[in-house]
Amino acid sequence: MTDFERIIQLFINGAMGIKTNVDASFEIDALLSLAQEHNMYYSVLSAILMCNDEELGLSAEKSAKLREDLKNTRLRTYVRMMHLYDILKQFENENIPYALLKGNTVAVLYSDPCSRISGDVDLLINPKDEKRASELLLKNGFIQQKIRMDDDKHGILVHPVIGMLELHISLYNENTGEVWFNDAKDHFDVEIENFSFEDIEKVQIDDMYFYTLEINKRIEYLFLHNVKHFILGGSSIRAVMDFFLTYINCPGIDYSLFYEKVKRMKFETVFNVMITSVEKFLDMDKIDVPYYKKCGKELVKLFFEDMENGKWLGYGADGKTDGSWQVFEETKKKNKKKSKINTFLRYVFPPVKRLKNNYKYSMRHPVLLPIAWFHRLIRVCLGKTKLEKVGNSNRTRVELLKTFGLTK
Repeated sequence: MTDFERIIQLFINGAMGIKTNVDASFEIDALLSLAQEHNMYYSVLSAILMCNDEELGLSAEKSAKLREDLKNTRLRTYVRMMHLYDILKQFENENIPYALLKGNTVAVLYSDPCSRISGDVDLLINPKDEKRASELLLKNGFIQQKIRMDDDKHGILVHPVIGMLELHISLYNENTGEVWFNDAKDHFDVEIENFSFEDIEKVQIDDMYFYTLEINKRIEYLFLHNVKHFILGGSSIRAVMDFFLTYINCPGIDYSLFYEKVKRMKFETVFNVMITSVEKFLDMDKIDVPYYKKCGKELVKLFFEDMENGKWLGYGADGKTDGSWQVFEETKKKNKKKSKINTFLRYVFPPVKRLKNNYKYSMRHPVLLPIAWFHRLIRVCLGKTKLEKVGNSNRTRVELLKTFGLTK
């Protein structure tokens, strides 16, 4: 077993609350260093410290230092959550519907929620509420780090305790939502627009609570989030576990409908390799997961290698993500003239709703919609010119995606 597979094993067992049997081949410092590189340090540390000092071969001083580090991190995470939930109550009081995405919504499913550290908070709001939501956050100690650009899905604010918060007006950016995931729209709910508190789900944790996507939309989003990053440069075991733990633990999922959508989009192999990756490290012959079919060892090996090379969610992969989307799209549709035409038309004539959301001045002044369309057309053309310079690394990646049945 490689060191990378070791940290995956530790992460999965830790997430499930299962103690990992360690032996002399476990080099703790090397494993923790690699876990830090792949943004899963505290989850792996939590799993390691399920064992006692004698099993780990640690000195009393080293063990005390690691346990103190984990204890302080758990405390900081809890305080961060308390601050966040207090601010989200203000959103409710001001009637600003929101949906918390990923992060805290899945951490509660982990054996040790406070060691599942998220680098940021993802908060979805309606486009029309963006100004009010930003003002409320600024009043509560956030600083605007990045204003949302007209062609982006979120702005970025930073808080001294909560950290970075991405304020989303959509689940996906334009390239993802309007070009590639356009194919998914007839199958998955890839967007949630103009929602109210009645359209989302309240999650209670002791005396705290938050709102998030309704469970069937949530499981689709977590799954598509994995698919998206796999295409761009690699998934991560944390994203896989976020999906897996939600899929097996949350009531109300329409499994037959979900899997029917997976099949229509030809995502079965990705779905199965994600579950097989988890099953590989659990001490049982077969896990009971609806519609799951175990896939071969070679696919799991490729999936792990892709994770390892791509670092965290593919951000360490070679090439540019826009180029990955473009090459993937071209390959998927290379023999479909009608699809090529439709893709071109979606680029040139996006839905008016999307145009309004992305170009704020046209939301405030509808008469400027033609200007927004022209503004966008120039941006797309310039973007196309840049993408022509993307190297062959993304084209090589398409060969991997073919193996997983995502393209022909």
